Amino acid sequence: MHTHFSDGIDSVDDLLDRADAWFDLISICDHDTIAAYDHVSADRLDGTLRPGRASVLPGIEISCRLVDDREIHLLGYFPHGFTDRFREFAAGIAACRTARVLQGVRRLREKGVALRWSTFEEHYPGYGVPCRSHVARALKQNGTISSHRGVFGRMLGREQFESTPLIAEDAIAMVTAEGGIAVWAHPTPNAAEEHAKRLVAAGLRGLEAYTPSRRPGHIRRIRTVAEELDLIVTGGSDYHGVNTAMPLGRWSFAWEKIPADLLAGVATE
Repeated sequence: MHTHFSDGIDSVDDLLDRADAWFDLISICDHDTIAAYDHVSADRLDGTLRPGRASVLPGIEISCRLVDDREIHLLGYFPHGFTDRFREFAAGIAACRTARVLQGVRRLREKGVALRWSTFEEHYPGYGVPCRSHVARALKQNGTISSHRGVFGRMLGREQFESTPLIAEDAIAMVTAEGGIAVWAHPTPNAAEEHAKRLVAAGLRGLEAYTPSRRPGHIRRIRTVAEELDLIVTGGSDYHGVNTAMPLGRWSFAWEKIPADLLAGVATE
């Protein structure tokens, strides 16, 4: 799940208040930042499941690159919490992302795109990391685009917004070294079949096969790769907020489907 510390709509408090009505356990995985966890109470993070109060598995979604320069997203789950070293790493990738997105906005403006900084800042208030989604929302608000369909390839591609310099193997190694479980977020079947074996050598532990939009055939192919490489299989709603197509509570994962590794230390009260 995402909060307004990346490209989600909900504050941490609002997300947790609503999650209490639906879930025993969630994971907030904002893009390239763990700032949301400064606003999550310790009793939600202590590994104890309490009736009517969603516990939180610490997590992050990291942007990184494959050897063919393709950008992918890596989920880092931390059943025992973030280390100080990982917090420093997260601060570094957050700063890098902020610089890249702000530079992209400048390039759009230099090319004559009518995007006021004030309009952009309405969607990116500055307390988290900026995302291209914030730019797309601003462009739609000012009438430059009528919908988000195709805008990322047409206006928000690498010509304006540089890709992350972080190599996937380095991201995986960092997550693993600091006690985390590295999972490839929503991989395409082709990419998983081509690159997963190489990433396993770096410490990759799982593939995210189940998402709301995933086709059954794609799920089967990703599960096959996971089975061949002895990887855990995960799923996620990729929830971004109350105004999006995936309302809170519509998509969930049954307890018996969750890999035991992700529940290390979890207890019920």
